[in-house]
Order: sequence, then C-alpha cells, then structure tokens
Amino acid sequence: MHFKLIVAFVEDNKTVAIMEAAREAGATGCTVINNARGEGIKENKTFFGLTLASQRDVVLLLVEQHLSRDILEHIGEVGEFDAKPGTGIAVVIDVEDAVGVIHQSEELGEVVEEKTMSTRNWGLVRDCMRKEVTEIDGTMDVLSALKVMKKVGVTSLIIKRRDDQDEYGLLLFSDIAKQVIAKDRAPERVNAYEIMAKPVLTVRPEMQIRYCARLFENFSISHAPVVENDKIVGIVSFYLLVLHGLMPDLSS
Repeated sequence: MHFKLIVAFVEDNKTVAIMEAAREAGATGCTVINNARGEGIKENKTFFGLTLASQRDVVLLLVEQHLSRDILEHIGEVGEFDAKPGTGIAVVIDVEDAVGVIHQSEELGEVVEEKTMSTRNWGLVRDCMRKEVTEIDGTMDVLSALKVMKKVGVTSLIIKRRDDQDEYGLLLFSDIAKQVIAKDRAPERVNAYEIMAKPVLTVRPEMQIRYCARLFENFSISHAPVVENDKIVGIVSFYLLVLHGLMPDLSS
C-alpha cells in the first residue's frame, strides 16, 4: 500500500470541520500543529504596527494514495480554499516509504479495494465470454479430442452430460499435458472422462468480470462454463478476462 501526505494550512476556527471532512472522505486520522503563521500575496492589515491576522493550524494527513484526491477535494470544499482568498491551502506530497502504518493499512485494505474496483467499469462475463462452445462425449479418446481442438481452434472442450441428472465436465489443454504427456500415457488409449474436471464451477453471464476473476483465484481454476437457464451459453477464461478487462487500457 502506498501513501501520500496532505498538508493543509487552515484557519484555526475551521480545523475541526476540516478534520471531520477528511475522515468522511476516508482519512483514518491526522496530526494538528497549532498556531502556525502564514502570509499571502497581500500583506495583512495592521493596527498601530500590530498585524491583525487569524491564527492558523497545520493539518497533516497520511492517506492511502487512491483516497488522496477525494480527501483533498473534500477538505478544500469544506474549507472554502478556492472560494475565499486567504482561507487556506492544501498540498499533496508523495511518501516514498513509511513505518508504523500497519494498522492503518489493514483497516484501509477493503475500503481502498472496493473504491478502486467500483470506480472502474470492468464489464460483465457476457461481454468477454467465447460464445462458440464445443461439446464432446466423455468416451472420446484424448487424441481425437485434440484433433477437435485443433479443428475449431480452442484449448478447452465441454464434456456432455449423459442425462439430466448428470453434470457437465471440462477438458483443458493443461489436463492433457498433466495427465497424459507428463505421465507418458498414449493419448489414443485415454478417454476424456478419465482426465476431465467434473463437476465444474459455472458462472452467470451477468457476473462482473472482477468477481469472476476473484472466483477463479479463490478456487484455483482458469476456465468456467457460462450457464444461463440451465444451458451453457459460453465459456470464459483468465485470458478472456484480461483481454477484455485490461487490454483496452494498453491501447489508450
């Protein structure tokens, strides 16, 4: 987790409001230095040589970098920094490293994750799934299954259900590598049902891509059939999730 330091110079009668605004925007705490002195472009008015100026406080906020902009804008709005000259100023400074922030990191982890993930439109599984799904019988030998994969240009095949009470299976290139090649077995003598995954986790077409990726990670899988109304309508993989979820950023 990376942090930024927000340094705000505020009128002492607005310090409490600034602190509350920062907390509302995600800050977990702050340090206040009282009775600081500041001068703007225009010199303060004097009375018999005495400067007439309100006391200022310095508010220091160590915040997570993804929250820094919102916090800065929120305290600026509450403090009326841009609306009224001389009311205050706030700057953001990059923090190269910090210690003593483990508790804050743990507390902010879920908040930051939810904020950064929710602000991005990752899209739905329906947007990235491969709609052309090839099904084979589980009794087909692996060599024949490989020929089917080569013909249709895929690396995964759905194994058909034998009846309504059965479940779908899934055969991947990686299954063939691990269960056939690595074990020095003859592919024409191995049936698909011997090395397939069954039953398999399925996903909805309306599932968000970010949750699908999290599901894959949680259950250590890389592919999943997409099911709608008890029918397979597509298949999705890590490759497709990344291709649709992140590749557009690389071209911008």
